Amino acid sequence: MADDKHLYVIADTGGTITTPAESPVIVTLGVPQAIVAEADTQYEFKNWTITSGDVTITDDTSISTTATLNSGTDGMVQANFSVIPAYSLPDIENLACGTVKTYLFVDSSLPLLTIPSKVCFLEIGEFKETCDIEAGTLDIQQVDVKAAEDYSAYDEGFWYKIINGYPDKSVEIMFTVVEGSDETFLFRGTLSRQDTTFDEYYISGSDHVRSCSMKFVSSLEILKGVSVEDLLVECRLHRTVADALISFQDIISSMITLGYSEAFDNTLCVNNSTDFVFTCGAVENYWHELNINIGDLITGNDFGYFDNTQDYSWYQRFATAYDILQMICFMFAVVPRYQYGDENGIISATPSENKSRIIFNARGGRSGTITPTGNIVESKITLETILKETNYRLSDTYNFGTTTTGWYFEDVNGSNTASLPPNAIFDIDTTLDFAVGYATTENALRSKLPAANFIDGLRYWDYTINDYVVAGASSFNMFLFSLIQYFVHRFSSGRNQVTRTYGSIQANDTATDSQRWLQTMKRHEIDDGIADPTPTYYATEVSKNILTNRAQIVWVQE
Repeated sequence: MADDKHLYVIADTGGTITTPAESPVIVTLGVPQAIVAEADTQYEFKNWTITSGDVTITDDTSISTTATLNSGTDGMVQANFSVIPAYSLPDIENLACGTVKTYLFVDSSLPLLTIPSKVCFLEIGEFKETCDIEAGTLDIQQVDVKAAEDYSAYDEGFWYKIINGYPDKSVEIMFTVVEGSDETFLFRGTLSRQDTTFDEYYISGSDHVRSCSMKFVSSLEILKGVSVEDLLVECRLHRTVADALISFQDIISSMITLGYSEAFDNTLCVNNSTDFVFTCGAVENYWHELNINIGDLITGNDFGYFDNTQDYSWYQRFATAYDILQMICFMFAVVPRYQYGDENGIISATPSENKSRIIFNARGGRSGTITPTGNIVESKITLETILKETNYRLSDTYNFGTTTTGWYFEDVNGSNTASLPPNAIFDIDTTLDFAVGYATTENALRSKLPAANFIDGLRYWDYTINDYVVAGASSFNMFLFSLIQYFVHRFSSGRNQVTRTYGSIQANDTATDSQRWLQTMKRHEIDDGIADPTPTYYATEVSKNILTNRAQIVWVQE
């Protein structure tokens, strides 16, 4: 027939075509043809691409979809695959907390590894997560692992081959916990090579066994390998066409793209922190929605923080994406944590649904309330906790929009002065992080799209009254003033601290029990038999021990 044409369906390296059974297949113009691919071992389906002809693919990211030849001559579509960098190690069973799964991530350029039939972990340290009181402290977890060496696949041993054989390649490990029908994310970290040792135990003569002691730090550390130059190139791809703006959410999403090889998706930067509300007229913005101007798309000139001729340029001040992430944490008083899996921290059976995310938890009154499921094994109460040597929260030298340049500080009495207070502690260096930014039009914060006008007001959460306070908008330092106020009241001394050990690593979030809910910044009521009503505490430190199925939490009174 005249409308009958040929559709070629081919597969790139890493997979095969299962439907149609043969290629090419005769198709009728305008009639969908089923196309199905299958990935080989150690590969996963990536997408379909059209290599020739007028072809429409219904869903180019689905391994099973349809292709329609619309007009003209014959057409061709190709299934593409990518190497799976993760190897599934044998499960760790019969632990007190249940079954733990372990995955090994290695550089995709390495030859395929032969995984031993048994991987014996002699020791697995506690998974510790902390939320420091300092602004901008990154929420870094680490875990110490000691594994018995296996010689079944390599003469020099499995771990020795990977670590010593490829000294310039990245090695990561991920632990997940099986909870009913769910597999939930626990920790993913990158190998710290300087903390790796091989211990040999000689039995007799030359006969010996070897173990490998390793330290893995949170995968946030991967961002130390992303240069500022590469990050700013990526950021330029995601600015708005009309105003040459980019949001902080898109800046962090660009980090995720470069650090974790994810396709750009700004939903992978998840902000739950609402302690500051920036206003532009009637438009309200949280920090991740704010925009900065980075360059003129017409002239091609860089602007503001992207202009490498300026002293405040990110080129001049920072070396890596990790440095910029830390600066953003300073600016907005947020703490990041790395998460892998779907949006709920569950490992999906469909590999393409598992993503790397950077999440910023809510604090205090807007954070989720949890109840640890395990019985209390031990509890210690510390009264009148002193969190700082002084109550001062300071800026560095700063011009407040007038002719005065001096020291600005806030204490529990709300004072400020033009002279340096005694015994001062510096939390915020505004010479780098604020002064050149928000006192000039060039670097001023702008509202979210489509308005993108300058921020003209701000509210911050005051924990002493558990409500928002409106900051004055008459001076350029309103954000700095609000941030200092926030830290004074958020981290004031005189609150009780409770350290408790529980007989489970799980907690209940009012709906389900899972170890996912046991994390820093979560809230919990603790009845001390004195205060009425029962005071609320938030978790500043969480340690999970999968070998004993115990968790220790440091709760600090709000």
